[in-house]
Amino acid sequence: MPDITRIFQLLDAYRLPQNRNALVFTHTTEGQTTSIYGGRYIEIVEGLALGLLQSGITKGSTIATVMSNRPEWNYFDMALLSIGAIQVPLYPTAGFDNCAFIFNDAAISMLIIENEETLKRMKRAIGQLPDYVKILTIDKVKGYKTWDTLLANTMEAEDKKHIFLTARNAIEPSDVASIIYTSGTTGNPKGVMLSHQNFVSNFLTVAKLMPSGLVKSALSFLPLCHVYERMLNYLYQYLGIVVHYARGPEFIREDLTLLKPEMVCVVPRVLEKMYVHIMQKGRLLKGMKRILYFWSLSIATHYKIDKRITLFYRIRHRIADRLVYTQIRKNLGGNLKVIISGGAALHPKLLRVFKAFGFFVLPGYGLTETSPVIAVTTFEKNGIREGTVGPVLENVKVKIASDHEILVKGPNVMLGYYNNPQKTREVIDEEGWFHTGDTGEIVQHKFLKINDRIKEIFKTSGGKYVAPQSIENKLRESPFIENIMIFGENRNFPSAIIAPNFEHLEGWAKHKEIDFDSRNDLISNPIVQQRISRDIETFSEGIDHSSKVKKFILTAKKWTPESGYLTPTLKLKRKEIEKKYRKAIEKLYKP
Repeated sequence: MPDITRIFQLLDAYRLPQNRNALVFTHTTEGQTTSIYGGRYIEIVEGLALGLLQSGITKGSTIATVMSNRPEWNYFDMALLSIGAIQVPLYPTAGFDNCAFIFNDAAISMLIIENEETLKRMKRAIGQLPDYVKILTIDKVKGYKTWDTLLANTMEAEDKKHIFLTARNAIEPSDVASIIYTSGTTGNPKGVMLSHQNFVSNFLTVAKLMPSGLVKSALSFLPLCHVYERMLNYLYQYLGIVVHYARGPEFIREDLTLLKPEMVCVVPRVLEKMYVHIMQKGRLLKGMKRILYFWSLSIATHYKIDKRITLFYRIRHRIADRLVYTQIRKNLGGNLKVIISGGAALHPKLLRVFKAFGFFVLPGYGLTETSPVIAVTTFEKNGIREGTVGPVLENVKVKIASDHEILVKGPNVMLGYYNNPQKTREVIDEEGWFHTGDTGEIVQHKFLKINDRIKEIFKTSGGKYVAPQSIENKLRESPFIENIMIFGENRNFPSAIIAPNFEHLEGWAKHKEIDFDSRNDLISNPIVQQRISRDIETFSEGIDHSSKVKKFILTAKKWTPESGYLTPTLKLKRKEIEKKYRKAIEKLYKP
């Protein structure tokens, strides 16, 4: 492929005769799978780009898109990029406040929305849009035009191709490609301006780390409106990897089995849930089968990531592989080779066990403002180190400030925050270093280790600093804990709010013959509370005494992005959670 400086040049590969019939995407919904090939992809993008130009969309226009992962996302993305318009992607689950703010701040001239359900959810925010904002839907919705009404027919597109080419040729690598509003845990979201160069520099550098021919297909389920999956989406197209868009995170195990991809990108919570499911399967076994199953899982937890593996361990690992790991790989589709983990810290235990199961597990680190990858574990033997996110990318510079904050400089760093020069100056200093807000260190002059978010570290009334993220990651190893938030700023000890893993907890309670009529019954049972307390003590081993959780609150509510407890990338909305449990927290600290 010729040199790429602008994202839409990824399409040029499909113009080659040998690639016009190459499979690019599949889209699986209930009951059917649609396939999109190279020639048709180009045809739709060019027809849509011309239609957008004819409807008054020009270079610099801002268009909001609200849709899940599907080929239409790429049609609009590439069409907008090809004419210099700026995509402003939103999560389909975004609430009224965020939507209303983003629509207004970005001054959108068009809104592309997926379906009737999403329309209903955003009805209030849509009602505040100026009359000139055009609204199109992807699926048919009564009273609205669908996206394909914009498509110029093939003959017309060919006849007016010069208009499209003129617009395309006017785009510079430094032009804004997208404004991505950070989901944020407090305050209004900030619009991160990312250029063509930002994205291109990132996916080209990451592409160099991929062994040739290792991966031919990937499952995409993390939201494409998030920078992490979006950059990978470009990487897949650059490397000719077929992208399977499926039914979403709740169906990941079924979709892995159905579509049999070779690569998937996840947030750590997905691997945590997978591992809990693997543990639960073992608990259904009896006798010697159960003993061998958990012996095999124990072998996996002792896998050596960056140290020499002894012959004795190799023999036991080979036995465990035949007994259990082979079946685990089969249950995840049978073809899966590569698992990239980002968005949050991956616990070393999960890294060890999934490596032992036979997968390449590659933890990485980045932010929306860095397009996103700053560092990532590589496939090389010396490209991985437990407890780190891998080596820094070759075209990215990292330095650790005196207060241990990670600073970044490189072609992947954003242009700035849209309409917010003050916030831009707060994070990009006069020397061009972007201040990430994360603390970390460089290990062995090569590997980047992340410690915590500066804003999330708190101090107890005794003057002790507590870094909650790393402790939360440890405690989530417990199969009883679905999610946990540690708090205690200006209090005399740290405490936690725990959302239990009810699938596991209810099975355990039945096995222990504990009677309960509801989840509230279950979490108020002293035996349950003692059992969870025991796990907190077990998984707190090695944590400084002043940072250990002393008391906790159990909640029957499920924490999801829809319920407002988590961001769309499954990070804790700490302020929101504290607000929701304010009374219980005050009661917890009463003498």
